Amino acid sequence: MRLLLLGSIVLLPMLGCGDAPGRASEAPYSAALLAPGTPAPDITLRDLDGQAFPLSSLRGKTVLLSFWFRKCTTCQAEMPRLSQLTAELAQQRQDVEFLAVNFSDTPATIRAWWKDNDFKLRPVMQREGDVSAAFGVQAYPTNYVIGPDGKVVWAGVDYEPAMIRGALASTLPR
Repeated sequence: MRLLLLGSIVLLPMLGCGDAPGRASEAPYSAALLAPGTPAPDITLRDLDGQAFPLSSLRGKTVLLSFWFRKCTTCQAEMPRLSQLTAELAQQRQDVEFLAVNFSDTPATIRAWWKDNDFKLRPVMQREGDVSAAFGVQAYPTNYVIGPDGKVVWAGVDYEPAMIRGALASTLPR
């Protein structure tokens, strides 16, 4: 049973990656995501040095969580766009935190890719897919916008710039 479970965890990211065969629609993957208004799980994230911090430590900020892994070609195409959005919004807002939640790559792999591309998002790790599971992520890339109150504002599979921008704009302080 343990081998079967491990096999399904290893294959899980391939299901949603843009180069997966037979992927006709994101609808089945989107259905598993947390609905807007749902409190975000207070899950523990880790920076590339292994330092742990709870998602709740960012309460009061808007958080964009981008779930990805290095070998996913759709993730490879999305990351520069998210990095550009991060750089753009950093000039306008100090209340947004951009986190790139990696599925299974090593810190060395992530550091090298970040250095080669000068990405602006903050890369974070998870343990054995625990963050992905808590958020119902079954396809990569998946993005969430979490409001300052800790509730889901928006979630979607693949890069949807208009939806992401709209969700981020909806959290502007009034």
